[in-house]
Amino acid sequence: MPASMTDFIVSRFGLQGRTWVEKQRGVLADCAEQWDLGFDGLAPGGLPTNVVIFVRRAGKALVLKTGFPHPEHLNELFTELQVLRRWQGRAQCVQLVDYDEAHGVLLMERVLPGTMFRQESVDQRSTSIPDLFSLTPLEAETLDGDLPNYRDWIARAFETYRKSGETLLLPHLILAEAYLAKLLNLYPDQYLLHGDLHHENMLKGDDDAWIAIDPKGVMGPPILEYGRFMHNFVADETPHDSVEAVLVNRSKTLAGKFPVDELLMTGYIDLVLSVCWTLNDDQALCADRCALLENYRKLVT
Repeated sequence: MPASMTDFIVSRFGLQGRTWVEKQRGVLADCAEQWDLGFDGLAPGGLPTNVVIFVRRAGKALVLKTGFPHPEHLNELFTELQVLRRWQGRAQCVQLVDYDEAHGVLLMERVLPGTMFRQESVDQRSTSIPDLFSLTPLEAETLDGDLPNYRDWIARAFETYRKSGETLLLPHLILAEAYLAKLLNLYPDQYLLHGDLHHENMLKGDDDAWIAIDPKGVMGPPILEYGRFMHNFVADETPHDSVEAVLVNRSKTLAGKFPVDELLMTGYIDLVLSVCWTLNDDQALCADRCALLENYRKLVT
């Protein structure tokens, strides 16, 4: 595992993090033996709490994934497993091959060629968005296990931030809470959502079909599935257009089942949540993110 990752986990989670890191070499070796895997190398990017490894079995390209069970976000590998189990056989969703729930390890198909939507030409990213949002919501009534709820994500993250004594985000928290209450009132039905459907979690597979990967797994109304995509990687497109134009173009492209103004709200809510998570993890907030937050607030109000 890269030193940057192990250092982050140990510094963030102390003895519990160090213990987890020290066990991983043995866990991954056991998985390699159990599933007869050869290792191709670490996958690029991703969260600093996850290990994603390209592997092969009998010549077939697969992905092995494990990660530290982050207490604030519950155990995301468990919730990811809940989604993957229900994605079995569904088109345009990455498929689960095997798993070891006791060790928190997932074995999945590898999407090839695996080009991320973020790598598409800039002028297409707000106007030719893959239609994956309506594929992933799943009926809540068939679910088992303790799954997070989007409302709880907000409540937990915002409470932690308020207790910190910081004030930068306070006006944004109030506005995001108001918009979330409005959307939950309009759309009360709960579904199991992907929860992290953005440009780097949409990969091009065979026949140029787009595949959704890396679900977080969270309960909420389907409209909230759009939020993560709305605000991610806006800076990629701002050299060619204004922040406001990028956000409006995205919302107009995605509009249909939901109106533009509500889609803009979902992006703002999720942006505030994302920034809150960053600050709660004692990570620095870049200038681009601060500017996006202010520009987004002006647009939705």
